[in-house]
Amino acid sequence: MVLLSLPPPKRGVSPVYRDLPIGTTFVRTFDPTRHNTEALTFRFNGPRARFGHHRGDGPDRIPVDDPERAVYAIAKCDHRQSQPWSRYFYEIESEYGAVDGLIYYKAHNDEPAVMLYERAQTALVCHDDVIVRLDHPALQPLLDDLMRENHLTL
Repeated sequence: MVLLSLPPPKRGVSPVYRDLPIGTTFVRTFDPTRHNTEALTFRFNGPRARFGHHRGDGPDRIPVDDPERAVYAIAKCDHRQSQPWSRYFYEIESEYGAVDGLIYYKAHNDEPAVMLYERAQTALVCHDDVIVRLDHPALQPLLDDLMRENHLTL
């Protein structure tokens, strides 16, 4: 495991900026039975883990509502490092601009993933006819392949 220092950076940071083209497709797995989650729901209650940039002190903060900050499309990582950095990039607009999210590599397979802040919410569109439940029979072959390729079990 790589240990990262907490922000602010001790040397200059040269972020790579990416504009995602209009029409870019995102895939999100969510449970509609928990917390009224929908395809475009952002989590305004935090911190929980990973990239939550909600305000508060320390990595073991008690989850509370933060109506001005939300996060979407979270991945697996050590939240004691990702949360402070996420808040840093979110808050330091004078240095980085109003960042809408972060692109990072997933822990289990090093593929790129996107985490979005609530700033991006108005740019997202999801029509009901493209939402597919994970227990839909047509998804089973794809899920089997994904689990096998990523050494996951269900």
